[in-house]
Amino acid sequence: MVTTPIQKNLSEPAHRSVDLAQLDRDRGIQGQDLANADNILVINKKVLLRGEVEHCDTLTVFGTIYSPSVSSRALVIEHGGVFDGKAITTNATISGEFRGELEVSGHLFITETGLVTGDVVCATLEISTPGRIVGTIKQMPEAAGNPNKDHDQST
Repeated sequence: MVTTPIQKNLSEPAHRSVDLAQLDRDRGIQGQDLANADNILVINKKVLLRGEVEHCDTLTVFGTIYSPSVSSRALVIEHGGVFDGKAITTNATISGEFRGELEVSGHLFITETGLVTGDVVCATLEISTPGRIVGTIKQMPEAAGNPNKDHDQST
């Protein structure tokens, strides 16, 4: 048996694949219910979508979407994916690029390859280094009790 060492170009960001189990948790779907789940939209690489998206449980973006309005329970922008517009969602994972207005009533996770530019309102926020937000960040009013709930950060 011949083994070849795996070489990784450290100058390129690591690609993150869709974690279906995490999508299940984001959407509140258990086990085999995923196969029966409706309203899943995947925008693949090299696909450009313009328009509104409504009643979507999970929107996963590998390509590009320009939308004045997206409403979903889970938003996943993969490395290389671009979202330009406005999104309202329960949970979001950003590994690509989001530009515009983002409202997340649950958890917003920005991975090491993620970039969010614009206005963000979220209940909880997690950013992996060197992921970043450029713009305005506000905590949702439901998460009151935090004396530092409004933050303006322009970087």
